[in-house]
Amino acid sequence: MGKKLNRSRSVVFFRYPAVWQRWGKNAETVLISEINDAGGIKNLDGAKIEVIYADSENDATVGMTEAERLITDEGVSLIAGAYSSSVTLAICDVSPRYKIPMLGLL
Repeated sequence: MGKKLNRSRSVVFFRYPAVWQRWGKNAETVLISEINDAGGIKNLDGAKIEVIYADSENDATVGMTEAERLITDEGVSLIAGAYSSSVTLAICDVSPRYKIPMLGLL
């Protein structure tokens, strides 16, 4: 088993069309509640998931800046999302420097 993270925060970048954003947040809320209510992330000693939303403004530079800020200032342990491929690619340049995984959601 790999080294356990001491952080249980994650971030999702949202810049979806309004209706997708509502559906996505609703689905995430249900899923995260189920995980947290069942005792959290088992292999992280029951760490609870906290989602922090950030807006990339569908701009790669803003996405990179926000990713770095959320990693260094907020202490996130996972980045998920980015609707735009240009923002996703920009974030993929940032997350490896800090050894933070990035999940694509489409």
